[in-house]
Amino acid sequence: MLDQGIVKPTRYVVLRAEAVGQVIPGELAAEGEARSAGELIARLADRGQAEAVALAQMRSESDLSVRRAVEAVNELQLRLEQAKDMVKQDAGTDWEVRQARVQLELSKIDLAIAKQDRDAAALQFDLEQARLERFALKAPFDGRVMKLEAQPGATVDQGDPVAVFASLTELKAELFLPVARYGQMEVGQRYELQAGAPVGRGLRAELKWVDPMIDPASQTFRCVFAIDNSDLSLPAGFLVWLPREAEALVQEADAEPTAVAN
Repeated sequence: MLDQGIVKPTRYVVLRAEAVGQVIPGELAAEGEARSAGELIARLADRGQAEAVALAQMRSESDLSVRRAVEAVNELQLRLEQAKDMVKQDAGTDWEVRQARVQLELSKIDLAIAKQDRDAAALQFDLEQARLERFALKAPFDGRVMKLEAQPGATVDQGDPVAVFASLTELKAELFLPVARYGQMEVGQRYELQAGAPVGRGLRAELKWVDPMIDPASQTFRCVFAIDNSDLSLPAGFLVWLPREAEALVQEADAEPTAVAN
């Protein structure tokens, strides 16, 4: 009896809509298209969110209220000094000095409020930008669009699947081995897995993880293998197994040398 598993992409994700919107036809990737991390896969109509971002940006970048408050503080500071000088010259009263000081303190409060409003506008701009980003579905890593779940022009709700995205440069296989082999499997070592159709040959795979939890019902434990597929020569979804014979173990020292391309 052979210990079998299905080869799957190591990195695989279903991209779902984060907002309600219509899939823009001209900004939807086609099935099979490659995308680098951060590149656009699909965009939803934002229902005016772009305009909200522009307005918030304009408010965040405007410092007119702060500049006006600063000028007022400077002017009232000068008036206070003048009032003090008038008292020294017996041409003014202490009441006038107190009034000038109160006006100055009130203007300083206005300046603080203007700065708070400016900071709040900057935060609002960041918030509106984050909301706009919810309408864009981007590649989380380098990979390829495997399947489109939404059609161009379709309206999707929040949480609806839009595209399936995966990277096939590294594949993984989960095998459940008999408990008798526990302790024989070494993480970081390479083993030769046998592949079914359409591959039909042995594949070198690195053991990435040995689950320390043994399933008491089946008396098996889980092993996760990684298969290098940087040349994209292998598909996903084929069957592999690890022969139970001890000689199936491929030591690193016995690995065949890699051919060097001319």
